[in-house]
Amino acid sequence: MEIYDKLFYDGKWQDAQSNDYSDVINTANEEVIAKVVKASHKDVDQAVAAAKAAFEQWNNTSPETRAKYIEKIKKGIEDRQDEIADTMVQELGASKTFAQNGQVPQSLNEIQGTLDEFKDFNFEEEVDNATIIKEGYGVVACVTPWNYPMNQIQRKITPALLAGNTVVVNPATNTPLTAIIYAEIIEEAGLPKGVFNLVTGSGGDTGDYLTKHPDVAVVSFTGSTAVGKGLYKMLQLQ
Repeated sequence: MEIYDKLFYDGKWQDAQSNDYSDVINTANEEVIAKVVKASHKDVDQAVAAAKAAFEQWNNTSPETRAKYIEKIKKGIEDRQDEIADTMVQELGASKTFAQNGQVPQSLNEIQGTLDEFKDFNFEEEVDNATIIKEGYGVVACVTPWNYPMNQIQRKITPALLAGNTVVVNPATNTPLTAIIYAEIIEEAGLPKGVFNLVTGSGGDTGDYLTKHPDVAVVSFTGSTAVGKGLYKMLQLQ
Protein backbone atom coordinates (compact mmCIF):
# COMPACT_ATOMS: atom_id res chain seq x y z
CA MET A 1 0.00 0.00 0.00
CA GLU A 2 1.32 3.42 -1.03
CA ILE A 3 1.47 6.30 1.43
CA TYR A 4 1.30 9.77 -0.15
CA ASP A 5 2.41 12.30 2.45
CA LYS A 6 3.34 15.22 0.21
CA LEU A 7 1.52 18.02 -1.58
CA PHE A 8 2.59 19.79 -4.76
CA TYR A 9 2.93 23.54 -4.56
CA ASP A 10 5.48 26.24 -5.37
CA GLY A 11 7.00 23.98 -8.01
CA LYS A 12 7.88 20.96 -5.88
CA TRP A 13 6.56 18.22 -3.63
CA GLN A 14 6.29 19.53 -0.09
CA ASP A 15 5.86 17.80 3.24
CA ALA A 16 2.29 18.27 4.41
CA GLN A 17 1.71 19.91 7.77
CA SER A 18 -0.87 17.29 8.66
CA ASN A 19 -1.00 13.75 10.01
CA ASP A 20 -4.50 13.02 8.73
CA TYR A 21 -4.99 10.72 5.76
CA SER A 22 -7.79 9.58 3.48
CA ASP A 23 -8.06 5.94 2.42
CA VAL A 24 -8.21 5.21 -1.30
CA ILE A 25 -10.36 2.14 -1.88
CA ASN A 26 -10.18 -0.38 -4.70
CA THR A 27 -13.87 -0.51 -5.53
CA ALA A 28 -13.64 -4.04 -6.94
CA ASN A 29 -12.54 -5.70 -3.69
CA GLU A 30 -12.88 -2.83 -1.16
CA GLU A 31 -9.23 -3.07 -0.18
CA VAL A 32 -7.32 0.05 0.84
CA ILE A 33 -4.76 0.60 -1.91
CA ALA A 34 -3.31 3.93 -0.73
CA LYS A 35 -3.43 6.59 1.94
CA VAL A 36 -3.30 10.22 0.83
CA VAL A 37 -2.60 13.11 3.17
CA LYS A 38 -5.30 15.67 3.91
CA ALA A 39 -3.92 19.17 3.50
CA SER A 40 -4.14 21.41 6.53
CA HIS A 41 -5.40 24.96 6.24
CA LYS A 42 -1.82 26.16 6.52
CA ASP A 43 -0.90 23.93 3.58
CA VAL A 44 -3.70 25.52 1.55
CA ASP A 45 -2.49 28.99 2.57
CA GLN A 46 0.98 28.18 1.25
CA ALA A 47 -0.35 26.72 -2.01
CA VAL A 48 -2.51 29.79 -2.62
CA ALA A 49 0.41 32.07 -1.72
CA ALA A 50 2.59 30.26 -4.28
CA ALA A 51 -0.10 30.65 -6.94
CA LYS A 52 -0.56 34.33 -6.13
CA ALA A 53 3.19 35.00 -6.26
CA ALA A 54 3.45 33.25 -9.65
CA PHE A 55 0.48 35.02 -11.24
CA GLU A 56 2.05 38.25 -12.49
CA GLN A 57 4.94 36.58 -14.29
CA TRP A 58 2.73 33.83 -15.75
CA ASN A 59 0.13 36.37 -16.87
CA ASN A 60 2.89 38.30 -18.64
CA THR A 61 4.23 35.16 -20.32
CA SER A 62 3.37 35.11 -24.00
CA PRO A 63 0.33 33.06 -25.05
CA GLU A 64 2.57 31.07 -27.38
CA THR A 65 4.85 30.06 -24.52
CA ARG A 66 1.90 29.12 -22.32
CA ALA A 67 0.59 26.94 -25.14
CA LYS A 68 3.95 25.17 -25.43
CA TYR A 69 3.75 24.19 -21.75
CA ILE A 70 0.27 22.75 -22.31
CA GLU A 71 1.61 20.78 -25.27
CA LYS A 72 4.28 19.31 -22.98
CA ILE A 73 1.60 18.33 -20.48
CA LYS A 74 -0.39 16.64 -23.25
CA LYS A 75 2.73 14.72 -24.31
CA GLY A 76 3.26 13.63 -20.70
CA ILE A 77 -0.28 12.25 -20.53
CA GLU A 78 0.26 10.39 -23.79
CA ASP A 79 3.47 8.84 -22.46
CA ARG A 80 1.78 7.63 -19.26
CA GLN A 81 -1.71 6.86 -20.51
CA ASP A 82 -1.53 3.12 -19.71
CA GLU A 83 -0.48 3.90 -16.13
CA ILE A 84 -3.23 6.50 -15.83
CA ALA A 85 -5.83 4.06 -17.13
CA ASP A 86 -4.70 1.34 -14.72
CA THR A 87 -4.94 3.81 -11.83
CA MET A 88 -8.48 4.75 -12.84
CA VAL A 89 -9.45 1.07 -12.92
CA GLN A 90 -8.36 0.72 -9.30
CA GLU A 91 -9.55 3.94 -7.65
CA LEU A 92 -12.54 4.79 -9.85
CA GLY A 93 -13.79 1.31 -10.62
CA ALA A 94 -13.92 1.99 -14.36
CA SER A 95 -13.47 -0.92 -16.72
CA LYS A 96 -10.09 -1.12 -18.41
CA THR A 97 -11.73 -0.65 -21.80
CA PHE A 98 -13.50 2.52 -20.68
CA ALA A 99 -10.40 3.91 -18.97
CA GLN A 100 -8.15 3.23 -21.98
CA ASN A 101 -10.59 4.12 -24.76
CA GLY A 102 -12.77 6.72 -23.08
CA GLN A 103 -11.35 8.47 -20.05
CA VAL A 104 -7.75 9.16 -21.11
CA PRO A 105 -8.40 9.85 -24.82
CA GLN A 106 -11.12 12.33 -23.89
CA SER A 107 -8.61 14.37 -21.91
CA LEU A 108 -6.12 14.30 -24.77
CA ASN A 109 -8.75 15.25 -27.34
CA GLU A 110 -10.06 18.15 -25.27
CA ILE A 111 -6.57 19.50 -24.62
CA GLN A 112 -5.83 19.42 -28.35
CA GLY A 113 -9.17 21.00 -29.16
CA THR A 114 -8.52 23.81 -26.71
CA LEU A 115 -5.03 24.36 -28.12
CA ASP A 116 -6.43 24.48 -31.67
CA GLU A 117 -9.01 27.12 -30.70
CA PHE A 118 -6.44 29.04 -28.67
CA LYS A 119 -4.38 29.74 -31.78
CA ASP A 120 -7.12 32.06 -33.04
CA PHE A 121 -7.83 33.78 -29.71
CA ASN A 122 -6.92 37.47 -29.63
CA PHE A 123 -5.71 38.83 -26.30
CA GLU A 124 -5.64 42.34 -27.76
CA GLU A 125 -8.08 43.89 -30.21
CA GLU A 126 -9.28 47.27 -31.37
CA VAL A 127 -12.92 48.15 -30.75
CA ASP A 128 -13.96 51.54 -32.13
CA ASN A 129 -11.24 53.86 -30.80
CA ALA A 130 -10.25 51.67 -27.84
CA THR A 131 -7.73 48.87 -27.36
CA ILE A 132 -9.20 45.93 -25.46
CA ILE A 133 -6.62 43.82 -23.62
CA LYS A 134 -7.65 40.45 -22.19
CA GLU A 135 -5.59 38.95 -19.40
CA GLY A 136 -5.66 36.45 -16.58
CA TYR A 137 -7.81 37.06 -13.52
CA GLY A 138 -5.63 35.64 -10.75
CA VAL A 139 -5.65 32.46 -8.67
CA VAL A 140 -8.27 29.92 -9.72
CA ALA A 141 -9.47 27.35 -7.16
CA CYS A 142 -10.40 24.13 -8.97
CA VAL A 143 -12.53 21.69 -6.95
CA THR A 144 -13.19 18.52 -8.93
CA PRO A 145 -15.39 15.40 -8.61
CA TRP A 146 -14.55 11.72 -8.81
CA ASN A 147 -16.23 10.54 -12.01
CA TYR A 148 -13.66 11.81 -14.53
CA PRO A 149 -10.61 12.13 -12.30
CA MET A 150 -8.32 13.45 -15.04
CA ASN A 151 -10.58 15.25 -17.44
CA GLN A 152 -12.47 17.16 -14.76
CA ILE A 153 -9.12 18.65 -13.74
CA GLN A 154 -7.93 19.10 -17.33
CA ARG A 155 -11.15 20.84 -18.33
CA LYS A 156 -10.55 23.45 -15.63
CA ILE A 157 -6.81 24.00 -15.70
CA THR A 158 -6.09 23.94 -19.45
CA PRO A 159 -8.12 27.07 -20.30
CA ALA A 160 -7.23 28.72 -16.99
CA LEU A 161 -3.49 28.36 -17.58
CA LEU A 162 -3.71 29.34 -21.24
CA ALA A 163 -5.56 32.51 -20.25
CA GLY A 164 -2.77 33.49 -17.85
CA ASN A 165 -4.23 32.36 -14.53
CA THR A 166 -2.54 30.22 -11.89
CA VAL A 167 -4.38 27.32 -10.26
CA VAL A 168 -4.80 25.41 -7.01
CA VAL A 169 -6.51 22.04 -7.50
CA ASN A 170 -8.40 20.06 -4.84
CA PRO A 171 -9.34 16.64 -6.32
CA ALA A 172 -12.02 14.29 -5.02
CA THR A 173 -10.87 12.28 -2.00
CA ASN A 174 -11.78 8.90 -3.50
CA THR A 175 -9.85 9.48 -6.76
CA PRO A 176 -6.72 11.44 -5.84
CA LEU A 177 -4.15 9.09 -7.38
CA THR A 178 -4.89 10.16 -10.94
CA ALA A 179 -4.52 13.78 -9.83
CA ILE A 180 -1.14 12.98 -8.29
CA ILE A 181 0.05 11.48 -11.58
CA TYR A 182 -1.21 14.62 -13.32
CA ALA A 183 0.87 16.75 -10.93
CA GLU A 184 3.93 14.60 -11.69
CA ILE A 185 3.38 15.16 -15.41
CA ILE A 186 3.06 18.91 -14.89
CA GLU A 187 6.22 18.92 -12.79
CA GLU A 188 8.06 17.13 -15.60
CA ALA A 189 6.71 19.67 -18.11
CA GLY A 190 8.64 22.33 -16.20
CA LEU A 191 5.95 24.90 -15.54
CA PRO A 192 7.25 27.85 -13.52
CA LYS A 193 6.87 27.30 -9.79
CA GLY A 194 3.50 28.21 -8.35
CA VAL A 195 1.59 28.11 -11.64
CA PHE A 196 0.03 24.72 -10.83
CA ASN A 197 -0.56 23.54 -7.27
CA LEU A 198 -2.29 20.44 -5.85
CA VAL A 199 -3.74 20.06 -2.35
CA THR A 200 -5.44 16.78 -1.46
CA GLY A 201 -8.14 16.55 1.18
CA SER A 202 -11.90 16.50 1.59
CA GLY A 203 -14.12 18.95 -0.23
CA GLY A 204 -15.94 19.72 3.02
CA ASP A 205 -12.73 20.91 4.70
CA THR A 206 -9.85 21.49 2.26
CA GLY A 207 -12.15 22.43 -0.60
CA ASP A 208 -14.28 24.81 1.45
CA TYR A 209 -11.25 26.53 2.93
CA LEU A 210 -9.67 26.87 -0.52
CA THR A 211 -12.75 28.29 -2.24
CA LYS A 212 -13.35 30.97 0.39
CA HIS A 213 -9.68 31.96 0.59
CA PRO A 214 -9.31 35.76 0.27
CA ASP A 215 -6.52 35.42 -2.31
CA VAL A 216 -8.58 33.20 -4.64
CA ALA A 217 -9.98 35.25 -7.51
CA VAL A 218 -12.09 32.60 -9.30
CA VAL A 219 -13.73 29.37 -8.16
CA SER A 220 -14.35 26.52 -10.61
CA PHE A 221 -16.46 23.82 -8.97
CA THR A 222 -18.01 20.66 -10.39
CA GLY A 223 -20.15 18.50 -8.11
CA SER A 224 -23.63 18.02 -6.75
CA THR A 225 -26.34 20.66 -6.90
CA ALA A 226 -26.64 20.69 -3.11
CA VAL A 227 -22.92 21.30 -2.57
CA GLY A 228 -22.91 23.90 -5.32
CA LYS A 229 -25.76 25.80 -3.67
CA GLY A 230 -23.97 25.69 -0.33
CA LEU A 231 -20.78 26.97 -1.92
CA TYR A 232 -22.64 29.78 -3.64
CA LYS A 233 -24.28 30.87 -0.38
CA MET A 234 -20.96 30.73 1.45
CA LEU A 235 -19.26 32.92 -1.16
CA GLN A 236 -22.15 35.37 -1.21
CA LEU A 237 -21.74 35.90 2.53
CA GLN A 238 -18.07 36.87 2.26
